Amino acid sequence: DDHRPALMLLDSNLPGDGVWTVVELIKTQWPQIRCLVLVEVIRQQQMAEVASADGVLVRGFSIAEFVTTVERLLAEHEATYLIDEGSQIGPKMTL
Repeated sequence: DDHRPALMLLDSNLPGDGVWTVVELIKTQWPQIRCLVLVEVIRQQQMAEVASADGVLVRGFSIAEFVTTVERLLAEHEATYLIDEGSQIGPKMTL
């Protein structure tokens, strides 16, 4: 668990439907890892949500929106990590 990322940043421009397969695999195998997908259009946003992405940003987002989303997802990861590990203190997450 110490070597797994807290957050995966994925681009919807992977060939074919590759990104949706990757998101589904990550969320099935390691549900505590947060997946943030960058998309081009609303249709892809819907596909990301169906694939269980934890966050979706449509291109054209601001830096502030990106940072806020990443911070939220890392906070969710830390909360999940602490719950999964019981009373142990989880690793600190920083940008």
